[in-house]
Amino acid sequence: MPSKKTNKIEEISQELKTKNVYYFVDKNQGLKLKSREVFKNGKKVVHYPFRKNGTPKYRNIKKITYENMPEDLPRGFLKVWNTGYGFTRVYNALVYQLEDVLEIKEITVGKNTVTKFEDGKLYLNAENLNRAYPRIDTLLKKQKAETDKLVTEILSNYFPKNFKNKPRKYIKDSLAQFIEANVSQTNDLSEKDTQALFDVASKISKENFLDSKTNVLKTRNKIDEVYLEEVVAQFDKLLILKNRTKNLENRWQKFFTEYNWIFSQLFSFPVLIFKDQAYAGGKNIDNQGSNIADFIFKNNLTNNIAFIEIKTHRTKIFIEKPYRGNDVFAASKDMSGAVNQALGQRDKFQKDFHTIKGNTKEKDFETYNSKCVVIIGTLNELSSEEKKSFELMRSNSRDVDIITFDEVLEKIKGLEKLLFGDKKDVKTDIKI
Repeated sequence: MPSKKTNKIEEISQELKTKNVYYFVDKNQGLKLKSREVFKNGKKVVHYPFRKNGTPKYRNIKKITYENMPEDLPRGFLKVWNTGYGFTRVYNALVYQLEDVLEIKEITVGKNTVTKFEDGKLYLNAENLNRAYPRIDTLLKKQKAETDKLVTEILSNYFPKNFKNKPRKYIKDSLAQFIEANVSQTNDLSEKDTQALFDVASKISKENFLDSKTNVLKTRNKIDEVYLEEVVAQFDKLLILKNRTKNLENRWQKFFTEYNWIFSQLFSFPVLIFKDQAYAGGKNIDNQGSNIADFIFKNNLTNNIAFIEIKTHRTKIFIEKPYRGNDVFAASKDMSGAVNQALGQRDKFQKDFHTIKGNTKEKDFETYNSKCVVIIGTLNELSSEEKKSFELMRSNSRDVDIITFDEVLEKIKGLEKLLFGDKKDVKTDIKI
């Protein structure tokens, strides 16, 4: 259609057997120049780049060929004659530099084209170009935003009533571009960096979450996997400690306090931690008293209390010498003491239950023949004869479940395997 203002038009000048040849005409300026060729097989279009005023678009590039491209060209390419043909601002940033270095005369862009340069001709793969587009576009938008903000700041000093500083606007995709360029190939993120990423993730709207649900779930799955790997690594590092000291027991106490969800793997019903270092014999469950339970758990459905007593992996389960023969062993002093301590805590708690409950703000707990659990020692330290005595002893312990530390670790690894498959040679560097 001719332009009413300038009397400009693009018209078919030649209708050949294989193609139609178009010319850009500006009657006011007396211009007539070849603008494009459209091949009738539908697989090829040639543009002769020019500006909308009819002047050459580039210094050396005279011809741009599109092969196996959609009729409505994708982003980055000028598509209508009244804007002139060639590349848009985003790709021009790339093309101008290519033209300066390679002295290009022709460009071919295609869906299946291999990117290369030979004999003054540049061949560009359309998909490669499309991947580069957001990277360049984001940078150009960011530069414009920074320039606009700087100019506004300068002008506001001279005309404060007319120009006011505006908050910096977030440029979409700029965070992704920065992460891709600076973070994706490194594991040296600081704790502050990591926290910032989690903070950003927590601000994802429900709409964006649903739009990118698959990626969000994959990310959550990866975070959970790394988290379990770290828990296993920390557990392993504690297991190799040899000195049986009060500090070792405190370290286990700290570990299970931080990862108290592990205890849910020890029960056949849903539980949640009620108190750690709770006082089973005080005026209320928080006051000091003589009977201190390492952990008190609660059945999430019935509110029934369970007591957990933590020793260490170095705590002896049996006395060193067999009690009789070579395959009968007696429980060690620490083993017997741990079981009696757990039972004593439960007994004291049940006797003072109504007083404790009456003086405690939290009312949703009960004690119906509460279960006791003792975590002590390791099976790997026992001989086959000792393991037999251990199984006989704990299978006949009606009110106290006795579990070793390496058995707890196997439960965590079992959960990890169930969720993420079999892992071999998991390596982490966790400082504790």
